[in-house]
Amino acid sequence: MGYYGQDFSSNRRKIKEKKKGNLRIPRQMVRNIMKQKLKHGTLKHGKTLLKLDYNNSYPDEIVACFQDGTKAKFDLLVGADGIKSRTLDEYYKLIEEPRPPLSYLKIFLVLGISPYIHPLTTERGFYTLDGTSRLFTMPFWGNYCMWQLSFRVEDEEEAVKLKNASSSFKKQQVLLRVKGWHEPIEDLIQSTPLDTIWGTALMDKIPQPLHYKTKSNACFTNKPFLPIVLLGDAMHPMSPFKGQGANQALKDGPLLASWLCKSVLSTALKNYERVMCAKCTPKVLASRYAAEFLHSPSVLQSNKKDIQFVGYKDGDFMNYLKILEEKNIKAELGSKLDDAVNAAILNEESFK
Repeated sequence: MGYYGQDFSSNRRKIKEKKKGNLRIPRQMVRNIMKQKLKHGTLKHGKTLLKLDYNNSYPDEIVACFQDGTKAKFDLLVGADGIKSRTLDEYYKLIEEPRPPLSYLKIFLVLGISPYIHPLTTERGFYTLDGTSRLFTMPFWGNYCMWQLSFRVEDEEEAVKLKNASSSFKKQQVLLRVKGWHEPIEDLIQSTPLDTIWGTALMDKIPQPLHYKTKSNACFTNKPFLPIVLLGDAMHPMSPFKGQGANQALKDGPLLASWLCKSVLSTALKNYERVMCAKCTPKVLASRYAAEFLHSPSVLQSNKKDIQFVGYKDGDFMNYLKILEEKNIKAELGSKLDDAVNAAILNEESFK
């Protein structure tokens, strides 16, 4: 498909030699690729879920009522509608129980897509941290660069206000936090169009099964079995700092399908949730820990002996890092960083 998804661009450049790297394309493109595998007429757009109806006289059926006045009956309703899942809201209304709350992680994230071109953002990305804020960049859609700045906001009400603020205000908040940071960060953000900038407070939730009893939860033993199940962020929202949110959502689908092929519906849903919760809970907790660690002074005081890099023998990287520090080769070199590192490698026997 092309390095970093560049073959999807109408003005793509030809890649003459094979390169290694991740394929990074917009998730809308991923959706379009998957849609091509579906039977014609499977997808119906323009529907907003208003509520769910359940009739005890028809225990194997759930009715979805849409905002446009139409209805649809389902043998199984799968809610894949994100962290604000309307499906989950309606499920808890039907069983007359409060929906479990989300956990605010005290982190706010602003994202933008910039056309700014720089050696540190061309077919590569970088991280910069200061103990409170963390910037992450990666190539996106040809020569564009996607950046994320995440930073601590202790008060949830303040985070809500920032989320509702304009893109211009969010951009100014980002620029205030990265003032004086190394090249090309300020120029990268300054050049970002406002219509690509958005932000949100980060939340997560430990996944809780809907259909079977656990030791810690009597779990609605007197409630009817509802043919409703969740996957992705609707079931296990997590912070992005371990890169596992979309991965786990994509794994949920085949897992659910495999159990539906093996068992009757009620058993299949119980087993799906049991396996999915066991797999995703550690991912949620690891992402929660990463959110705290990456935005705390601890990240600047971490023991460098614990750092591991793929492709280096144990201890080798620390020797390389020491040499670079002695030669004052740091991120502040910006566009000159590659040349400085290459020169150090050529001149130091220990690099060879």
